[in-house]
Amino acid sequence: MNRTTYSCLFGTAVCAVPLVVSALAGCSGDSELFSGGQAAGGQTSSSATGGSSSGGGTQGTGGSTGSTTSTASGTTSSGGTTSSSTATSTGTGSGGSPPVMGFVDIPIVESADDVEQSLETGEMYLNSSDLELGQDLGYFGAQGVGLRFQMVGVPKDATITSATIEFQTDEVATQPTSLTIRGQAADDASPFGNAPNNLMSRPPTAATVNWMPPPWTMVGQKHQSPNLSTIVQEIVNRAGWASGQDMVFIIVGMGTRPAESFDADPNAAAVLHIDYIE
Repeated sequence: MNRTTYSCLFGTAVCAVPLVVSALAGCSGDSELFSGGQAAGGQTSSSATGGSSSGGGTQGTGGSTGSTTSTASGTTSSGGTTSSSTATSTGTGSGGSPPVMGFVDIPIVESADDVEQSLETGEMYLNSSDLELGQDLGYFGAQGVGLRFQMVGVPKDATITSATIEFQTDEVATQPTSLTIRGQAADDASPFGNAPNNLMSRPPTAATVNWMPPPWTMVGQKHQSPNLSTIVQEIVNRAGWASGQDMVFIIVGMGTRPAESFDADPNAAAVLHIDYIE
């Protein structure tokens, strides 16, 4: 069963709160968190910076001109997918909706969600025991690798601050390698199929990211792609994008870096990580 917990720390008091950040007003405690100010007359303030609560100086009657910050956060895990969001409100005392900072970790969850395609013949390989990023010199030669991540919980038009794909080394490879990563320009990417060119016939995003990975010298070692935020941003800005839909990434290049596939080890398959602000 999924479970989401929200909490706030207010001096020495701890209280559980729902998603609505304004519920933090219900917390109380014996002491408050201050920087550069002090409380007088029994008044309280939440994470206040600057100003005084004694009614003089830079403070108007009944309120402080110092800034206040309140946060509420929660984490949810389901089927190997992890998502987290933190609502943060910063202001001078009233109004405004808090920005929400969140992240998702989406692993490959099906055999046919990480695939290879020959760039020469168009033949598809949906259950490979590894993924040669770039070239498979013993089989397809130059090839494309496709990765489909399901139920990506990023809101439409969210600001993408970072996005990476994590791979695990399947075989040692040290030759110079140059890769290009694109996304599929689709609102909700469809599953891969056996029809020829099912991967490379998909419309690509305008955004691309180049990657020259260092030598992979140890089996089982984890490797992060470069920042793919421009690709993810293009997808979540599409008119038909909605949180919980699927994303596809397409990788081509020269040289090779063999990564683990879902069929070889589901726990070592690729993982998409996205940080965003809503």
